[in-house]
Amino acid sequence: QAWSCLRSNKLLRSVEVPSLIHKVETSLAHLGVRVPRNGTKVGKLLMVILLLAHLTCCVFFAMANFNQHSAVSGQRENWANDEGLLQPRPSCPGPPVPIDTVNVQYTAGLYWAMATISTAGYGDVTGNTKSSPEVIYSILILIVGLLVYSVVIAQLEGIVSQLDVTSSLHKLQTSKANVFAQIALLPDHLRVRIQDYYDLLWNSHLGVKGDRLLG
Repeated sequence: QAWSCLRSNKLLRSVEVPSLIHKVETSLAHLGVRVPRNGTKVGKLLMVILLLAHLTCCVFFAMANFNQHSAVSGQRENWANDEGLLQPRPSCPGPPVPIDTVNVQYTAGLYWAMATISTAGYGDVTGNTKSSPEVIYSILILIVGLLVYSVVIAQLEGIVSQLDVTSSLHKLQTSKANVFAQIALLPDHLRVRIQDYYDLLWNSHLGVKGDRLLG
């Protein structure tokens, strides 16, 4: 288990995720595949939350596992022991830990992480109050969760405001076209074609071209 800690440097590769996402978006753009920008933003936010929850639950379980196998019998004060998730100390070399046990342990840790980061705090899986490290760690994760969801709310507000601006521009352009059609006494079939054009523009480009929106 000590040697397995040397592989923790692989976590540093998580910083490459934004650049990988950018490369995927660029490749899809070259292929002519249009990826909705707002959907991409929401997907990125979900990925950040899930990655943070994964790292948080792994550290939380590692703390419990360290306390379980280093403390004297009778002094095992950790959340995983309270939930009955820890088996006797594995021997090395020895039989591997069953995958079902690992799944249950990881699911419980991830459940605690998501409940804590989201500040929902159901209270059915909590840190052991007699363990100062677990209590301090839980407080830190609560603070991190508040910061993360502040960023999430700000990003979602930007997405909604952008949609409102685009919708207003679309309505303005449609209204101008209808007024022009009435003044010019255009035939009905031509008015329908103009309306169909703006409907198509809305469905494909959210109602306005990018250069017009930036201008």
